[in-house]
Amino acid sequence: KDLGLGRMNITITVRNMAPFNFSGMLTWSTGFYQAETAINIPAFSENRTVFTFTVPNIPPGDYNLTLTITKDGKPVLTSRFPFTIHEPEFKVELYPLKESYDLGEAIIAKFNVTNVGMVAGVATLNVEVPGEYEGAKSAVLLPNETVTFVFNITLPDDLVEGKLRLIYSINGFVNETYFRFNGFKVSVDVKTDKVLYEPGENATLIFNITNLRGFSVPNASIVIQFNGYEETKYFNLTAYGSTIINFTVPVTEEGRKLFYSIYVVKHSGRSLYIDSIYLHTAGKDVRIWSDKERYMIGENVTIYVNSTIKGLMTLTFLNYTETINITSTATTFSATFKIPEVASGTYLIEASILDVIITYRIDIIGYSARIVNVAFNKESYIPGETVKATITIDANRDFKGYLKVWVYCPRGVLLTYFNKMEVNFTAGENKIEMPLTMEPTMPGAYRLILGVYYGENTTLTVGVRHINIQGSVVDSVSLDKIAYYENEEMTITVSAYGTSKSNITIYCGADILLTETVEISGFTTFNYKFPVSRLNSTTITAELATGAMKSSKSIIFSVLNKPPIAEAGADIITVAGREITLNGSLSTDPGEDPLNFTWYLGDGTITTGMIVTHTYMEPGNYTVTLKVTDVDGAFNIDTLKVTVLPETIMKEAVQIKPEAGVKRQFKVRFPIILEGVKAFIIVNDVDVS
Repeated sequence: KDLGLGRMNITITVRNMAPFNFSGMLTWSTGFYQAETAINIPAFSENRTVFTFTVPNIPPGDYNLTLTITKDGKPVLTSRFPFTIHEPEFKVELYPLKESYDLGEAIIAKFNVTNVGMVAGVATLNVEVPGEYEGAKSAVLLPNETVTFVFNITLPDDLVEGKLRLIYSINGFVNETYFRFNGFKVSVDVKTDKVLYEPGENATLIFNITNLRGFSVPNASIVIQFNGYEETKYFNLTAYGSTIINFTVPVTEEGRKLFYSIYVVKHSGRSLYIDSIYLHTAGKDVRIWSDKERYMIGENVTIYVNSTIKGLMTLTFLNYTETINITSTATTFSATFKIPEVASGTYLIEASILDVIITYRIDIIGYSARIVNVAFNKESYIPGETVKATITIDANRDFKGYLKVWVYCPRGVLLTYFNKMEVNFTAGENKIEMPLTMEPTMPGAYRLILGVYYGENTTLTVGVRHINIQGSVVDSVSLDKIAYYENEEMTITVSAYGTSKSNITIYCGADILLTETVEISGFTTFNYKFPVSRLNSTTITAELATGAMKSSKSIIFSVLNKPPIAEAGADIITVAGREITLNGSLSTDPGEDPLNFTWYLGDGTITTGMIVTHTYMEPGNYTVTLKVTDVDGAFNIDTLKVTVLPETIMKEAVQIKPEAGVKRQFKVRFPIILEGVKAFIIVNDVDVS
């Protein structure tokens, strides 16, 4: 259990079994630590030593302790002892929070953290109120030990009323709870002195601001912004009180929407209330306006039109179209449309008559949603694992919609489109469990695009999240040479990058040369040797598989062909008309390829085969050439000489009377040409008749 505290205690007992004293060295290593010490043990005695040393921050897993005893530098005994570094495991319990907290009230979050694992470890509890508070506390816990963490959370004094989320996590375990915060809440009613303004005219805006809470709001401010124009005014609000503030704003033709925000703390950047209002400019020939600026689904919108142009005017709004016959320039015409079920946003009403087109903007509070949080069940994954995502979506009303997810690899390439998940959203927060089966192509951060839709295709919101996929990829494949002879050996070097236990496969073409499981940490290199004669292709491919993720790289090499060695045999002496045998069987090929034999016999005759026969009919000297060719066309030649003598150059009859046991000598004479080396065949043709 001390491993979790960064210490390792080892008790080593060495027993001397011999009848004499022993002096030597004891070396121990764990793969991440190595040391040695001298030992002196009397005969039939033992030495016991306890070693305590600091271990680095190594991951949990199985390891070996190797002990080696040496004397005079030579090993005497080696033993290995396995041990396991366990990962600490913690359990978190949160004391119940209050249901709601008032402005200025501290939130006391109390947690019990227990080490339920087998080893000690550092427990770090992280607590967060998104956007408002972050904190962390740590403690070293032994197995079964419990510590209490207390967080005193003070929220900003300009926070609006709402439902807040408290997230707490430890060692990858994430949980959350909610509480109500009774902060500031105001309502704002704004009116303009006119419906339409001429360019350059000043607009008067009247703001009626009401405090909806039972505490005062001192030193508040309202800021308006319109086409580069900005103005701030300060005010105080009593409990449940109201105030009226006026602004005069110059209207420009480009200006459309005026934004206004209310703050409690000056320059804090956090607004209690933010909204906008249109300042519409009047058209030259056609003027268009509505009865309101903001509408709900199902409400009727009335459009008013005044035109100095007579004729048929077409009004278009979403999927509605209406035609009005303008017969008098002194009359204001109107048309009424019903707001359909659409997403919240700004929509255009278009009026067209002859060649004049004018637009008018209105806001619709329709269906809206926002992605509050995406929580994954793990911090990182290996290929093939199912990613379990809990997606929290806040909807403004009940509706039937869809959740879609796209996945992009670290290089920005779209990998997989997950089919839409139909969801019945309810007003408020919706937690959706969505399993995602990843199909990664490389390790790294994958980008998830999440889309929430009303109906089939109406986009309400889009969010981006990232997820980390562990694994390894082939960085490079290289050879010790670019060309080999068939009888040589090839060295393949594979460089991989990542952190994983993966399967590596070496291919030559489609043939598998080797498959093995390897450990990869950072940049890791592997070397393999194969005889070139085994290879049936000139392409080497290294493939690395980590779960479902595969990565491969290839390299091309050349095979050089060594020509065969021709052996025609020794020179031959024969006589005309006598058959001789030519044998090329001693010819060889370095790559053991099949050989073709071609004999050029010197008298115009060409024949094929390893062993051939031939008869020369005319005396003379002949040069025989053997050409040996392998399957790749490489060849080699060898020659021999054939000397062909006349069948008879001298014939003489001798009369003798044989006597038993008596040897006789005869002398014969015949002419020869002294040119080069001559050979003669003496035939004793005895007629004993």
